[in-house]
Amino acid sequence: MQTCTIFFNEKELILSKAQLREIGYSFDISSEENLGVFISGFLNKEAINPALIFGGSVDLILKKLQKQFKNIEAAGGLVFNAKNEFLLIKRLGKADLPKGKIEKGEDPKTAALREVEEECEFLACE
Repeated sequence: MQTCTIFFNEKELILSKAQLREIGYSFDISSEENLGVFISGFLNKEAINPALIFGGSVDLILKKLQKQFKNIEAAGGLVFNAKNEFLLIKRLGKADLPKGKIEKGEDPKTAALREVEEECEFLACE
């Protein structure tokens, strides 16, 4: 894989082996600069979109990028009805799939079923 795009709401963060000239806000992953400062600027400055991280394999960039975020294990599902329509919920003003955090000691499948049931039950009551 030569490039990969990660979306943060409407913002695009492009990961690429090579530098792409048309993207001005970019970070060379092989440099000694602070990746955290770059990510913070990208996320907090509205005018920066898209942004680019380059200078290594996409897998390497992803590994370094993951260290900048807290990993929260979550589970959910894509729910279809008899008409082959699927369920979307509204979260923070955007369409989303029903999902949530995996509780301590819970396996992902059980968490997915619980979360979908909880969110669908909540929607039925509104």
